[in-house]
Amino acid sequence: MQFIVLILLALTASVTHAAIRRVPQDYATIQAAILATQDHDTVLVAEGTYVENFDFRGHNIVVGSEFVVDGNIDHIPNTILDGSQPANSDTGSVVRIISGEDSTTALIGFSITGGTGTKFRDQSDNLWYVEGGGVIIENSDPLIAFNVIVNNSATRQPAGTQSAGGGGIRYGYCSPKIHNNVILQNSGKYGGGIVSFFADGDIRNNVIANNDGGQAYGGGGLWIGGAGHSTTLINNTIGGNERA
Repeated sequence: MQFIVLILLALTASVTHAAIRRVPQDYATIQAAILATQDHDTVLVAEGTYVENFDFRGHNIVVGSEFVVDGNIDHIPNTILDGSQPANSDTGSVVRIISGEDSTTALIGFSITGGTGTKFRDQSDNLWYVEGGGVIIENSDPLIAFNVIVNNSATRQPAGTQSAGGGGIRYGYCSPKIHNNVILQNSGKYGGGIVSFFADGDIRNNVIANNDGGQAYGGGGLWIGGAGHSTTLINNTIGGNERA
């Protein structure tokens, strides 16, 4: 509880001293609100279901439900990001944070569902993959906190792709903070819950449960790869994940 209070105080200070872009009161979509922001603004999303797949586009901002204002956890299941109808199947992640966003960037207080991953060329082996069903992070250091990331997948393999993974979250070449999330019932051919690749993530206080995958490289719940990097794992509950 103390951790929640501290993070909300910090976010409240940010909301107070920067512009707030409200969805849907001021902008019909979250993507439209993001495009209108300056660094350190907040996109504040009212309860409801938002059928869209959006990209932070290099904006160092907070995108959050009303949980960031009052700390009421009831906002989380009632503010749904549904990525099941992407305009382009190659960008089927619900949320993309892939343009060098810094550690002031945050995604907080949502239920994130229906994502199918983004097709991209990996910078280490120059091969194509589909990854990050719910959230994909590349070269960026955001905070991902107090979300329920559920029923996303990264299993499809269009022609020319090597594999697919990170059904809930995939991050690579970065140092994000993954805190206080429930990552549940996602699937990937590796890392059904989370994939960390050549990255230094901080994963703490999460529930990572009932995810499945592992047909390709293993890791029903969590898959970590990449020499020379370390992932911090503190106080997570990891159980019920299946390696197919």
